[in-house]
Amino acid sequence: MGKIKILYVISGLEVGGAETMLKRIVIGIDKKKYYPVVCSLTTKGPIGEELEKQKIPVYSLQCKNSLQIFSALKKLKEIIKKEQPKIINGFMMHANLLVRFAKTSKDQKIICSVRERGIKTKFLNMIDKLTQNKVDKYIANAETVKEFMISYGIDKEKIKVIYNGIDIENFLKPLSLTEEEIRKKYGINNKKQCITMIANLRPQKDHETLIRAFAKANVDANLLICGSAQNFEKRKKKLEKLAKELSIGDKVYFLGFVKDTREILKIADIWISTTLYEGQSNALIEAMLFKKAIITTDILENRELLNDKKEALLCKPKDINDIAQKIKELFENKKMAKQLGKYAFEKAKKFKIEQVMQQLEQQYEEVLS
Repeated sequence: MGKIKILYVISGLEVGGAETMLKRIVIGIDKKKYYPVVCSLTTKGPIGEELEKQKIPVYSLQCKNSLQIFSALKKLKEIIKKEQPKIINGFMMHANLLVRFAKTSKDQKIICSVRERGIKTKFLNMIDKLTQNKVDKYIANAETVKEFMISYGIDKEKIKVIYNGIDIENFLKPLSLTEEEIRKKYGINNKKQCITMIANLRPQKDHETLIRAFAKANVDANLLICGSAQNFEKRKKKLEKLAKELSIGDKVYFLGFVKDTREILKIADIWISTTLYEGQSNALIEAMLFKKAIITTDILENRELLNDKKEALLCKPKDINDIAQKIKELFENKKMAKQLGKYAFEKAKKFKIEQVMQQLEQQYEEVLS
């Protein structure tokens, strides 16, 4: 019996949580049994280039806007005719919708991996509802995402929750660089404590609130902002301007895309996220594994992972005063910071990529049976 070919279709392959999780799945899947192929609706991006180095075929449809969606669908169908996958697994909103129209055989199975609550527009909502019957299985990365999907009208029997996973042993291998060398590498020419946010510079991450809260906290520390965006320079300039207006321009470092986030985690004293909404956050799990003191927003997905004042301090989204107060609290109370990191680490140990792959491959077997 030949290998089962799976085509993973994703909206893009820039660096982000969904893209990183796709990379882990494609690299970690049992190659004796499955043959993965990847297709990006946009460009190959850095994740696609990494996958190609691992000898995994990667296609890019070069779809730049909604006007090109029909052209992208035509290209996707041509790829499916050529590759003949048994399973087509969508990742992210636009890919999850497009794959429903791309089947070239009634025997092909459609799986949609959903990573956050909600769809952006009324039109896409309508398309989603009208085509749910084309989906054989949904994978949600959090119970809260599953609950939203059920409230949205999706059959709960079609939904399986599989949390994000990480190669923990590999992730926690010692780094070759010392803390001093890492600071020098990223241009941090002082020994002040570092407060770190690792997230793409998208509006949902709400970096504006972070910068305002950091300024209000008025602590003698560095704020490291790590992450890229499609319009990175534009977003960066806007945030830099805000930092200067608040007289903290010399304290805020915009590091852009960081290839190995472990380096930043090694020098971080506090890990923070002001995200307004999220699925299950890869960056959060990574911070937990590094035993970091965590401040993050009190949203359902984060509450699923963390207990307030036990594994993290949870703050109200967009509440500058609340976030600033919690920054000061952790900055001044090292004992509390250490205790939070210890408990967060214990909880993070269960998010093993091996467990994710076992659960996912079981879903593939079920959908084909």
